[in-house]
Amino acid sequence: MSPTSVLLCLLMKLRLNLQHEDLAYRFGVSKTISDILNLGLPKLANKLSFLIQWPDKEYLLSNMPSVLNNLTEVSITPTGAISFVSKAFGGRTSDKVIKQLSGYLDKIQHGDQVLADRGFFYISKELANKSATLVIPAFTRGKKKQLSAKEVEQTRKIVHVRIHVERAIQRLKNFNILSSNMSMCMVPHSDSIVTICSAICNLQPKLVS
Repeated sequence: MSPTSVLLCLLMKLRLNLQHEDLAYRFGVSKTISDILNLGLPKLANKLSFLIQWPDKEYLLSNMPSVLNNLTEVSITPTGAISFVSKAFGGRTSDKVIKQLSGYLDKIQHGDQVLADRGFFYISKELANKSATLVIPAFTRGKKKQLSAKEVEQTRKIVHVRIHVERAIQRLKNFNILSSNMSMCMVPHSDSIVTICSAICNLQPKLVS
């Protein structure tokens, strides 16, 4: 297969998650699809990994759109690009373990604000140690049955920002290989797969102008 055909084969596997037999038929090859994927996915991930970069503080501040004035989103850039991809974890791994082992917290800088659901309240201490803060939607508890006007406004802003995060995640889910059960033969390549898909997402138009 030519380099162009190999690239097309890799992209079709990621986007459509076609069976190996289907790809072999389409490209007129026999039992070499597994070899193509095994060799090609890590190479392509290595070539495209430069497209996933953690932005420096100056970039964040200079490119902050109006909807993010009070919330520095650190999992995606202000324009909606994916800026961090961790290694893959098993489906039974808890959010807490993933947060601790993914390397995400190592990226946090002084003064950063991390937007998360209230289920991630446990990382507030780690963030405080870095002079960063956790921003979660306000919620009622105990005798408190109603949010204050300030809390309602803050929650509205958080929800507005989270829409952009969800749109970035949806772009990833457009790759069928990430939105369906991954075959066992593809599991060893899960890190490369997520890296490639994220890099391709970052080549698309900005989510936030």
